[in-house]
Amino acid sequence: MNIVGRHGDFDLVKIDMASKEFHIDRLEEAVMTFSLFGGNKLVVFSYRDKEQKKAPETVLMQLLERSSLEVRILIIFDKKPLAKTKIKKFLDKHAQNHVLDTVDVGLVNQRIRDAIKSQNIQIQEAAIQLLVQRVENDLVQLESELAKLSVLGRPITKEDVNILVSRPFESEMFKLSNAILDRNVTDAFALYQDFLELKMDPLSLIGLVAFSLRRIYQVSALYEAHLMANTISEILEISSKQATFLVRNQIRDSQSVRCCLICLPKLTKTLNQGKLTNT
Repeated sequence: MNIVGRHGDFDLVKIDMASKEFHIDRLEEAVMTFSLFGGNKLVVFSYRDKEQKKAPETVLMQLLERSSLEVRILIIFDKKPLAKTKIKKFLDKHAQNHVLDTVDVGLVNQRIRDAIKSQNIQIQEAAIQLLVQRVENDLVQLESELAKLSVLGRPITKEDVNILVSRPFESEMFKLSNAILDRNVTDAFALYQDFLELKMDPLSLIGLVAFSLRRIYQVSALYEAHLMANTISEILEISSKQATFLVRNQIRDSQSVRCCLICLPKLTKTLNQGKLTNT
């Protein structure tokens, strides 16, 4: 465990679940080691929803209980914990919670440039712009991606970013769903090709599209029943952030979405029969 810097009067260590080297023992070690020494210490832990099996709720709650005036634990959740989960109830009762609904794109752009300057990384302007698009306001992911690019040891090109920094999967899926609902064949096919480049199996892709459309249908139907985003999030057991995003950006006529859902099994059958290829 290495102290990576200082934040005000605190020695600072950062731990990210997205790291291949991450293990919950490392987080426990950081908290336990800090508690043995004097001075103010800050542990910043980036929690990733997709990696939640790596950090059981009970372990996180035990660690948070060890937080003190000398050892502070800051957990950054990439998705708001669901209201019914133990960790959410624990945080509401014992922790100070702050919700960041929006991040200024200009702030992200400036943060990237500051990080590039501080790490003395040489990078093309076109590469910076693509990096901004790929991290999509995720400042935690930004730090991880810059660390990955910096090991190249040479000026970073747009092609480097294109190869090494993956597209934001979730937002790409939303774009594909929108293109399908809008019957925008050009955009839908372009996004479909992007997913194939990521080695996505066409049948698996149809399953993901079906899940996305089903969620849009559910939210749209509930919104048509005059329910607000907070209530929708509770009924569907999704985060309030996701519900708000869907209400703002993907509300459609529920019956038109239902028609698209009905068509998907026919497309799956066609693919299974080998009558449609990905060429």
